[in-house]
Amino acid sequence: VGPDEVGHGLTGRKVRAGTRVCLVGVGKMLEACEDAATLLEADGIDATVW
Repeated sequence: VGPDEVGHGLTGRKVRAGTRVCLVGVGKMLEACEDAATLLEADGIDATVW
């Protein structure tokens, strides 16, 4: 894969914005990431979910 092909065709959607950590969920794991972000928020950790 050449440098000009890296990331070609990939898309993502930010579902929650945060500043401390980033959680990436694919398919049915997205809900688990959202749940984890909620738990982290209860501990004062602001998470972005993609």
